[in-house]
Amino acid sequence: MHIRSVYHTLAGGYPLIKSRILGNPNTGTSVAQSAKGGYNERMQYPQLFSTHKKKIIIGAPILFLLLINAGVSLSGNTYRLVPEGTVFTTVADAVPIRLEVTTKSAVNAMGGTVTFAPQVLQADAVTRVGSIIDLWSEDPVIGNTAGEIHWSGGVINETASSVTGTVFTIQFHAAAVGKTRVQVTDGQILAKDGEGTNILSGTESVVVYVRLPGQPSPDINKDGVLSISDINSLYLHTFGDYAEMYDLNQDQDLNWSDVMTLINLSRSESSDRK
Repeated sequence: MHIRSVYHTLAGGYPLIKSRILGNPNTGTSVAQSAKGGYNERMQYPQLFSTHKKKIIIGAPILFLLLINAGVSLSGNTYRLVPEGTVFTTVADAVPIRLEVTTKSAVNAMGGTVTFAPQVLQADAVTRVGSIIDLWSEDPVIGNTAGEIHWSGGVINETASSVTGTVFTIQFHAAAVGKTRVQVTDGQILAKDGEGTNILSGTESVVVYVRLPGQPSPDINKDGVLSISDINSLYLHTFGDYAEMYDLNQDQDLNWSDVMTLINLSRSESSDRK
């Protein structure tokens, strides 16, 4: 059943829908189914600048001009992908991500496709327990070769003027080192307006970073987000003593190469999914 068919069926009224539902579609799981020589607290600023002026001159302009894709809170009729754990993970770890929907008006049907880089993540199952979807016109189907999960369904609620809740949760595992943006494409949220108007106003994606076990995390400040703050913190650590947790390229030295490793990882690229 196509999402538009669901819309028109729902528009026909609750009694008709009730007769079409067999059992409870919300139960169960769908499975496809140098050491640095330099800085100490007694060092005066002129000495500090003289010792590290090359780093300062080269690094500062780049850091000030660097643009990082910061998270933006959405409002309106939206899809949002929410990690249930850290996005800084290691190969073979579980990576559960929840798809949420929020609307400001009544809706009848919704659908779309979740995409991801299959060389970085693989989906093991889609859990629908507690889903706001009452009638699935297309069960979530996992396509790990293409890196896609398609779905569509309807919402039965005669009185609700808005919808907020979980559509489903994807149980991923980290397949290989890399990063991937998990996002909704071809999204639809069809209004209960007699026309089936697509009122989707925005989507919020999530980027997952996968490294080998034992490698340092790029989340330098441990706030769960990769941002300019992490780059600035790492840059300052290159003035101090060696610490393995900041040696991102694992060359046994803290230098500008580590900072560039983090900058490259932080860049928002349309090629995250290939």
